[in-house]
Amino acid sequence: MSKSKHRWLIISIVAMVLVTIDAMIDGVDIALFAFPLNVLLALLWIIVVARLWHKRNTTIGEFMLSADATKISLGLMAVVGIVLGTQAEPKTTSISVITAIIFTLTHLSLIILRGWRNAKGIRWRFTFLHCGLWLLLGAGFWGAPDRSVVRMALGEGERSTIAYTTDGAAQELGYEVELCNLLSEQDGAGRLTKIEADVVVDGKRATLSVNHPMSKGVGTKIYIVNDGKDGYAVIEIINEPWLYISFIGIMMLLVGAIMMFAIGPKK
Repeated sequence: MSKSKHRWLIISIVAMVLVTIDAMIDGVDIALFAFPLNVLLALLWIIVVARLWHKRNTTIGEFMLSADATKISLGLMAVVGIVLGTQAEPKTTSISVITAIIFTLTHLSLIILRGWRNAKGIRWRFTFLHCGLWLLLGAGFWGAPDRSVVRMALGEGERSTIAYTTDGAAQELGYEVELCNLLSEQDGAGRLTKIEADVVVDGKRATLSVNHPMSKGVGTKIYIVNDGKDGYAVIEIINEPWLYISFIGIMMLLVGAIMMFAIGPKK
């Protein structure tokens, strides 16, 4: 058996094992890997990537920098996107998905280390595009355990420091949310035309409406998510501490794309 066929056989076996494991378990409870454990694991992964780069002339190092690894990474991301997009409740915490993202991030990291500069200096378009994608994927993956979504229901004049997760577990916010006023308007057909909630969050006053949340701290957004017909507001609080890292990644991708179109291809 040739080296290439042997390699693809191993990859196929690993894929079947991962799919089998996913069929037997519900996935990984990523909440167990919240800060600081996710940061420590990310640092450990960076050390592994650095080691692979140092050993890039070995069999594993050569494979991770090969065209086959690029094809696998692109294929994995396409399959993951299609599968998750067709699921009513996407299993983003399955072993297969986690493995696919780690593989892609590792391959992308090695590609960046190899190609960020050449004899003429820094390859700016390459660096912006690839590093932007690396930050976007990395922040979404390593920051997922720190993301939380909680809700509370408040009537006018009510206040609370307790919110509830999607599983119904109570969570102490560490600050107070008060609903001062709720305005809900419908047209003749009963369709919602306006919903506004005047709130005071940790002593700061704001008005919540559709697509106009309140920002609190780094990566925390506060929304109103119901129509207010029943006289109370459902306040949703989404905490994404890694959000701005993802934003930097998106900006780098845009800069790289603009440079690509503005300067044009080079041989």
